[in-house]
Amino acid sequence: LSKLYVPKLEEIGYGSLTSNRNLIELDLPNVRIIKFNFLVDNKDLAQFNAPKLEKIGDRVMCNNQNLTELILPSLQEVGNGFLSENKKLKTFRAPKLKTIGGKFLASNTELTDFVVENKDMFHKHNSNRLILARNKLKQKLKDIFSKKLNTLTHNQTLKQN
Repeated sequence: LSKLYVPKLEEIGYGSLTSNRNLIELDLPNVRIIKFNFLVDNKDLAQFNAPKLEKIGDRVMCNNQNLTELILPSLQEVGNGFLSENKKLKTFRAPKLKTIGGKFLASNTELTDFVVENKDMFHKHNSNRLILARNKLKQKLKDIFSKKLNTLTHNQTLKQN
């Protein structure tokens, strides 16, 4: 199984599509909700399409080593550990994102293109901290917040000043 197209699916439950060594492309044109532990450890996953996706639970899209770009135009809410440890991820765009969980985008060492339009979600995060450890986003985040940010280093929490 290298390509999967599921046009009628609207919601995904728990523990789906993990550790698929040959999955390269996943197209879910009508999915609106993904609950928990989805798309984890898919070594070859390079493309993910879900234009109507609005809500994602905890531990979704983690450790997918060939994913380089993720654009989710309808995404509004993500849980803990979303999109972490995707070593080749360079681009993440979710213009409608309003709510984030902890360890948001952690350990994506190549991430440099980060686009969200709702800056307030970072201020509303329960600990007032944005966890983006091991990313190349320091300058981009300064631009987003228009404020000084603490140094971003390995596994540290980036705090807004």
